[in-house]
Amino acid sequence: MNFDEQLPDWLAEGTEPPTSKKTDGWQPDDKPPAGYFNWLFNRTYKAFLEIRNKISNLTGSDVTLVDTSNNFASTNVEGAMSELFTNVSNGKTAVASAITGKGVVASGSDTFTQLSTKIGQISTGTGDAVAADVLTGKTFTNGNSSGISGAMPNQGATTLTPSGTGPVTIPAGYHNGSGTVLQVTVPAANVKAGTTIAGVAGTMTDRGATTLTPSGTGPVTIPAGYHNGSGTVSQVTVPAANVKAGTTIAGVAGTMTDRGAVTITPSASSQAIPAGYHNGSGNVPAVVVPAANVLTGTTIAGTAGTMPNMVGVINAQGTAQWGDGALAVYPPKGYYKGGSGDGELKVSVAQLQAAEPDLIGASITAGVTLYGIAGTNSKSGYYASGFMSRAGFTYTRTVGNWYICDFDVPFLVNEALFFGGYDTGTGWGGYSLDDSNNKRGWWSNGMQNAKANDGIEASYLLRKVTYLQWGSAQIPTGGVYWYAWGRQL
Repeated sequence: MNFDEQLPDWLAEGTEPPTSKKTDGWQPDDKPPAGYFNWLFNRTYKAFLEIRNKISNLTGSDVTLVDTSNNFASTNVEGAMSELFTNVSNGKTAVASAITGKGVVASGSDTFTQLSTKIGQISTGTGDAVAADVLTGKTFTNGNSSGISGAMPNQGATTLTPSGTGPVTIPAGYHNGSGTVLQVTVPAANVKAGTTIAGVAGTMTDRGATTLTPSGTGPVTIPAGYHNGSGTVSQVTVPAANVKAGTTIAGVAGTMTDRGAVTITPSASSQAIPAGYHNGSGNVPAVVVPAANVLTGTTIAGTAGTMPNMVGVINAQGTAQWGDGALAVYPPKGYYKGGSGDGELKVSVAQLQAAEPDLIGASITAGVTLYGIAGTNSKSGYYASGFMSRAGFTYTRTVGNWYICDFDVPFLVNEALFFGGYDTGTGWGGYSLDDSNNKRGWWSNGMQNAKANDGIEASYLLRKVTYLQWGSAQIPTGGVYWYAWGRQL
């Protein structure tokens, strides 16, 4: 690029002013130094020189394009010019193609003048049909052009399948009338009553909000039909305490204790059966009741007692005599309340005599009756009936050289007779006489040396004793005499 004006050359570099002067500038009455002016003129000259040199070397790509209407994609002048040329060329090609479409051959390389001439050569027809209005494979002429090929698709006999998700588009083009829309198969039983699809009315029962109650005997059938989602299956109320542990019903775990086979032994008091499940193999052991030991009329654990209840007067079964002479009575088996009244034992005379054969009339003093037995013994004499001791005892009478002791004390049958004595001098003795005047239970001088401690003792079990004699040939001074019994018959 050439420039007409000459640059104002200024080569003296001068002196650069301080920053404060550059900031404040010249003030009234200032006298600027020449160096400051030389610095300013030199810098101005160099700036102009730099601008001229850069402008001289600029190309179209270096110049930025300001395109406020956004007509170009490029941002520099050279690119915009290239776009403009391309657009014009493409425009000419399009125009040439249109002219050719009208039956006049044209090219994009033709000048605008040539294209204009060819436009004038186009033969025009009538009508407003366009290619989309004419079946493919056919040509036509309209008011704008001739020999135009139809673009309408020939669809022939088209089959369309309906959709349940939206309308099915009928393809654009020519349809020959044999096409069909396939039948919609609608299972009425699967369509809720009150709904019609493709002309078919649904027959599915509308159940609405159904409530079902669970059963413990089998599944509950959900009735066929439409359920609107608000129906429910009633909650199953499961009392956990009534369900055996380890069992879950409707999500609820049972808490009833599993007792298995429990054995409960009966006692004298009631026993609680532990709460929980018992498997049927537990038991209460049988109560052993010895019926013979339970009073008649009393039932224990289902067993009736057989022990007789002894009431009224009970006859003894038998009698016997103990070694000490006591009477043994054998009562019948049974319950006796004790004391007088019901259950009193009756011992017959025969039973008494069985225990003591000597209990007969001949053994009983005449005029005396014992247990209904009248005495027939009329003999006189003495039998053991009392006691005496110490020296100097008194006696009732003498028989020969014997002292006889008489006592008014009844003698008990089978009662023992004891004699005792102590002698430091001459001998003494005593004895009893039986019915035959035989001596029983006696002492004599011949036994004196056999005494033990302070006396010699002998005894005789009296039966039918006529009288007792106790005496001594000589009563020593200071002698001790123990005791004797005697009664006159």
